[in-house]
Amino acid sequence: YQRRVRGDSHLPMKASAAESEDQTMSPEPVPPRVSPQAMSGPSSTKRILALHGLGSSSAALESELAAAGILAALTDAGVTLCSAQAPHPQGEGYRWYYNEEDGKIAGVDESLAVIQEVIRAGDGESPVHGVISFSQGGSMVSLMLGMMASGQQEWSVLQGVRVGVFLSTGFMPDETRLPSLQACSRVDIPLLFATCDHDPYTKSCFRTKALFEPVGGEQAQVIKHDAGHAIPKNDEAYTRAVVDFVLEHIQ
Repeated sequence: YQRRVRGDSHLPMKASAAESEDQTMSPEPVPPRVSPQAMSGPSSTKRILALHGLGSSSAALESELAAAGILAALTDAGVTLCSAQAPHPQGEGYRWYYNEEDGKIAGVDESLAVIQEVIRAGDGESPVHGVISFSQGGSMVSLMLGMMASGQQEWSVLQGVRVGVFLSTGFMPDETRLPSLQACSRVDIPLLFATCDHDPYTKSCFRTKALFEPVGGEQAQVIKHDAGHAIPKNDEAYTRAVVDFVLEHIQ
């Protein structure tokens, strides 16, 4: 199911760099940043794990969601954003994984450990009730959900996830993790994919969506905007589509 929402044509922030930027060997990982929101709130609070894109940061993603009006709308509805920051430097921001000189993808395990830290900061048996991601962060979400679906115990913490939102999502081209990615086909939660026809990485969106077929992927909702590889600002239709989708399924 697809529908189009109109968005502005602003250029993405430098922090939201496209996933095809240089991803050569990374220096030592930096200490993870855990959003203060992830460490507080009553056990009844609904928590959404948020993962930023390549060359961005947790603070930058929160700022972009705020500029779009998404953050305030979710907060007003009693939803807490739990933002994780990737441990590997990338320009002025950070990345979840990168290519080594031999072309192999590296850094994923360190990033998964950071994400686990944020998830386990929640209270109760279901510390995370939803996921929202942008660009490279979306490829991490698909991997994590696949690992949960394949029965990997450490990712049972995601069994309380009720909704997934992929904004201009990336695709993880890592053949060594193919079994986990293929397990996404058993993930049965409502999914929303937001993309743009003139986003140079729109194919990544549909490759990731295809991972969740024939269960969640075929039933996933797709909305389109006109902001390129970015989160549209000043676009009430886009904001309402994302917020309504989350609130409909997270309760």
